[in-house]
Amino acid sequence: MKRITALIIALPAISFTSKAEVGDKIEIDGIGYEIVEYVDVTPNPPYLYPIRTDVIWASVSDVKHIPDNGVITIPPTISINGDTYDVVVLNESLFEGREELKEFNMSSPKCVISAKTFKDCGDMVLNISGIIESVGEYVFAGTNVKNGLDLSKAVTLNHFALSGTKTTACTFGTWLWEIGVHMFDESEITDLRFIENDCDYDIILNFGTRTFFNCKIKEVRLPKRYMGIPWGMFNSHPSLERIIFPDIEKLRPLASRYPNYTCSECTPYYDEQCKIHNCPNLKEVVCLSPDPVPFRYYSEAEEICTDVTILDDFSSCVLKVPAGSEDAYRADPVWGKFKYIEGFQPGEYAGVESVSATQNVDECTSLKVTVGSDGLTQELPEGKIEIFNATGQKLHTINHPGGTFHIDLSAGLYIIHLK
Repeated sequence: MKRITALIIALPAISFTSKAEVGDKIEIDGIGYEIVEYVDVTPNPPYLYPIRTDVIWASVSDVKHIPDNGVITIPPTISINGDTYDVVVLNESLFEGREELKEFNMSSPKCVISAKTFKDCGDMVLNISGIIESVGEYVFAGTNVKNGLDLSKAVTLNHFALSGTKTTACTFGTWLWEIGVHMFDESEITDLRFIENDCDYDIILNFGTRTFFNCKIKEVRLPKRYMGIPWGMFNSHPSLERIIFPDIEKLRPLASRYPNYTCSECTPYYDEQCKIHNCPNLKEVVCLSPDPVPFRYYSEAEEICTDVTILDDFSSCVLKVPAGSEDAYRADPVWGKFKYIEGFQPGEYAGVESVSATQNVDECTSLKVTVGSDGLTQELPEGKIEIFNATGQKLHTINHPGGTFHIDLSAGLYIIHLK
């Protein structure tokens, strides 16, 4: 099979008598490709890798036929006249409305997913193993990715990227540095997980306005790289029951939207849009920091702002802080506005801090798995198994004798700790 694949890839080079140029199109085994010049789809953060602007890539421009089994596999490279081109870009609306697509596989080292690529595809399985430089608008709207949205290597999620998706579980990783506006608007995502593996860079994760507007996520556990509350981040989120703030040094009340505003200038905006607003079922706000986290503005002096009002209604929401920190939070000009402040014991909101990216259980003590409709079946060594959902909530603790392990779970993303 490998020999046949290599032959199919090489054959189209016959139609070219010289080096391929930008704009050239080619069809290989029913899949259309176009040679494209590098386009800076997102301002890549400096920690990622140096961007070359002198390269050309191949984009997938057309898929004329989807096999009867519904599986499409994109090769990492194509060859034209002896020259090799990385297949990187999935063109806009590439599979839009094509419910016959049941599984998509792509192993390129990096890729760009353009707007509406998988829109209205029904139920499907998605396997993309490389870095996802950019996810366009409404990419998964109307589509249920049965094995969960593994975006642990995504860098930028453009505005509305996940809006309207029928998928229920989603995982973000340490590659991510920007989340666009209205990210989860009208989506079916209920399990949202931020994986925070150890890394050798320090990059702030930026959230867009109204990130959690009109979605079904009940618990939001913000990552340590989070630092700002942008305009309307938690506005009109009726399903929200708990927000967990990480143990960090500071928070930005308006992120970078109005970086030069003083407290008095931005307070009207904050009172109307930037606090946690219209979240009627919010029961808990949890702060993991033992010291009250100050709100500071983007300025050279980083002045502390005390005019912030976090909630529009303090009557029924409890602020949970590490036991022994209650008095410090009560005395704080911002956090002290909560009517109810209670302490929690160590480990109560620990969740899952990090997960190894490898699937080799011999090399890690944590395993990220995707579960389909048939539950979880996995070869695991002897020991105690702890199973967490995508939000970090512990679901099961099981003593496993070793060998094949099976448990009935609903479809989604799960974390397994092996002890």
